[in-house]
Amino acid sequence: MVQTGPLSLAVPCFAKINWLLKIEGRRPDGYHQITTIFQTIDLADRIRFTVTEDASIQLQVAGREVSPGPDNLLYRAVSSVKQKAGVGLGLRILLEKRIPVGGGLGGGSSNAAVGLLAANHLWNVQLSESELANLGSALGADVPFFLCGGTALGIGRGDEIRPLPDMAETPTLVLVYPGFPVPTSSAYQARDWGEYRGEAVLTTLEADNKIQRFRQAMAKGDLSWLENDFEEVLFELYPALAQVARLLREAGCEPVRVSGSGSCVFGVADPGRAAKIAQDVSLQAAGEVFLCRSLRSQEYRNSFASAGLEL
Repeated sequence: MVQTGPLSLAVPCFAKINWLLKIEGRRPDGYHQITTIFQTIDLADRIRFTVTEDASIQLQVAGREVSPGPDNLLYRAVSSVKQKAGVGLGLRILLEKRIPVGGGLGGGSSNAAVGLLAANHLWNVQLSESELANLGSALGADVPFFLCGGTALGIGRGDEIRPLPDMAETPTLVLVYPGFPVPTSSAYQARDWGEYRGEAVLTTLEADNKIQRFRQAMAKGDLSWLENDFEEVLFELYPALAQVARLLREAGCEPVRVSGSGSCVFGVADPGRAAKIAQDVSLQAAGEVFLCRSLRSQEYRNSFASAGLEL
C-alpha cells in the first residue's frame, strides 16, 4: 500500500488570462497549432483534499454549478494519478468554486493541475514532474501551464510550456464575466482557421526566438503587442462581449482583450483608478466584475508552499 503523508490539504487554484493568443492553423492530427502567453491572476478557487481509507473519490462542489461526477476535470485528474500509481486509498474533495465556468480563465484546468499535485503528495506516490505534465496534457491543453504558473509561453496545442520572466510591473486588471459561457469548441468551429503546414512541435530555435521576443517586451512592461485571434469572431457571435470591451475602454482600461476563447473580457487599469473603474463598469455591464492583479511565478509557488504543497 502507498503510504500517505499529511492527511489533508487546503490549496488555492488560481485563474489565468491570455496576454496573447495566435491561432496558426489546424494540424494534421486535428488539433489547432497556437502560440499563447499565459498569466496567472489572483482570482482563485479553493480545494480541500482529505485522504480516506476506502478507495473512492468523493467530490463535492460549492459556489457554482459544476458537475461533481467523473466528467469533472478535477475528478479525472485525481483518478489518473490513482490509476497510474495503483493507489488503494481514496480522497474526499471539497471544491469551493469562485472562478466563472466557461469564461476562458482556465478554472477547470487549474483545478485539474492542483488535483494532480495534491494526489501525488497526499498519497506519496512520487510521480515525476514530467509524468505529471504528461497526465495534465492528456486532460487538457491548459493543465501543464498550471503546474508552473506565473507567465509562460504556450506552443503546440498550448501544452508545451516555456516559462517567461515576470513583467517589470504587476498589472492590475478589471475582469468581466458577461454571465454566460463560451464553449471552446464553438469558438474554434466558428471560423476556418486554415491548415497549419509547419511541424506540430516547434523546433528549439523557433521556440527560443519567440521567447526572446516576448521576454524583451515584457521586461519593459510593454503591453502593446497584446492580441487574441478569437476576438473578431467572438464579437460577431456575441455582441455583448464587444459591448463589455467598449465599456472597459471608456472607463479607462487599455489594453482590453478577451481571455482565451472567452467569454471573459479584461482590461489593464491604473492601480489608483482600478477600483473606481470596476465599480463604474459593474453598474453598466451584465454579469460579474472582478478586480484582479497578475500573479508572479514566485507568488504562485509560495501560495502552494504555504498550503503544504511544493511545485
